[in-house]
Amino acid sequence: MRKGWVVVGAIFAVAGALLAYVPLSSTTSSSASLAPGEEVVFTVSSILGTYGTKVDLFHPYLEVTVGWTAGAPVRLNVYPCGSDSNCTHSTNRAPVASGNASSGSVSFPAQSGVWYSVLLNRSGSAAVVTVNDTGPLAGGLPGMVLFFLGAGVLVAGAVLRPRPPASEEEAPEDGEPDPT
Repeated sequence: MRKGWVVVGAIFAVAGALLAYVPLSSTTSSSASLAPGEEVVFTVSSILGTYGTKVDLFHPYLEVTVGWTAGAPVRLNVYPCGSDSNCTHSTNRAPVASGNASSGSVSFPAQSGVWYSVLLNRSGSAAVVTVNDTGPLAGGLPGMVLFFLGAGVLVAGAVLRPRPPASEEEAPEDGEPDPT
């Protein structure tokens, strides 16, 4: 076992897992004023396109937070729209998140590239709605690469046998010719 390789591999793997897993940057942050009965449509996506997809082993979903502030209590629903960027029939589906207050926030797991609709109830007051999600640095791809590189180096270090020092190499026995 090569201890140096194992240590370096472990450091790379841990650093890669942290970069791929720990949310560091906002990938989407937007705000809109909505009148009663209006909706805002949004989608979330990562910088490099892997975060929030089933390809990303660490984060197949994004955690999205929808916050709002209104003058009076409002009913707010978040509906999934799939690939329909107009969210034509979004209210035919069950909401993925709901809230009923004059201010607050709701969170739900979203997937990159899927459209969502935030809809205020028809009775009530206007509200300012903010959509946020946080994701790992550059969509988690650098972290995933560093993780797998570190895992490979760690395994290689654990499997490889160290070479004996040059002074301990086998010397020819007495009576045998020196091969050099």
